[in-house]
Amino acid sequence: MNTASILPFIEPLKSASNLVIVTHKNPDGDAIGSSLGILLLLEKYGVKAHVVVEDELPYFLHFLPRSQDVIIYNSDPRRVQELISSASFIICTDFSQLNRCGKLEPFVRQSSAPRILFDHHPEPDLASFQAVYHDVTASSTSELIAIFASSFFTDVPITTDWATCIYTGMVTDTGCFRFSLRPQTFQIAANLLQSNIPVQQIITQIFDSYSFQRIQLTGFVLQNKLRYLPEYRTAYFSLSETEMMPFNPRRGDTEGLVNHTLSIEGVVLGVFFNQKPDDTIRISFRSKGAFACNDIASKFFNGGGHRNASGGQYAGTIEEAIEYFLKVLPQYKDQLISLSL
Repeated sequence: MNTASILPFIEPLKSASNLVIVTHKNPDGDAIGSSLGILLLLEKYGVKAHVVVEDELPYFLHFLPRSQDVIIYNSDPRRVQELISSASFIICTDFSQLNRCGKLEPFVRQSSAPRILFDHHPEPDLASFQAVYHDVTASSTSELIAIFASSFFTDVPITTDWATCIYTGMVTDTGCFRFSLRPQTFQIAANLLQSNIPVQQIITQIFDSYSFQRIQLTGFVLQNKLRYLPEYRTAYFSLSETEMMPFNPRRGDTEGLVNHTLSIEGVVLGVFFNQKPDDTIRISFRSKGAFACNDIASKFFNGGGHRNASGGQYAGTIEEAIEYFLKVLPQYKDQLISLSL
């Protein structure tokens, strides 16, 4: 774990006058859970803090304590710019490269405030931050926030609201404790459970609150779009804006769809090609075992992430993105075929 650089900032953080917490665009449960966790932690010291993000939260995260206070740049750009420009500290959560905060990046870079990173993704851009609290072996950034709190904020009692945010982030990034696990992950989760958190509500909101339209969209994908390449132990599918329109999707309705590919017996690599409103192609990669899908994402699709969960993008049509992927895939055939599950 990289922690030494943050030590000089611990006490100044506790007395900060105006602090901004920034997370990545298209925020997920870990991004919002860890950000709200930092917010609730520092507010116990009287710190005035705000969480800002480029775009809307997925509907299934609206239950989180203080989620209604997250400030959305696309809804109020002037306020977000003013908060960042006047910040005494900027805390960045759940991303390793500043460009992951999207439209907020130029304002964050222009600010003279020290930037502190909390993250668990590989290869953080250390030059962009004055302090880093980083551990790639952690299940989630929320797990890191829990460790941070127990190491440096022992005089602050754990509240149900704080524990709910942290537990939600851990549940989200581990797929309900299926991925990226270590013994410490379960120890932290056990401690959070002692804080009377609404476990059933958390699980229901994240995994069991899909709209009827989302279920129909899933059925459409599985019936009409899923492609299986047994010779590569790979499955993939794509969705265009036109294909999604009949299902009236909400933000977050495609979250987790790619995981269906890994439900096929023997499949090691799953990929989802998704056309976004700006016509760029966002690509989600998932893999099993030792196969590093982030290698494909970083080398060929201007992306990165974890070994078994990563993302990238492609400037072109969905058809061109898939064609390019199919040209790249043979380079990984030996790894995919030889992997023992």
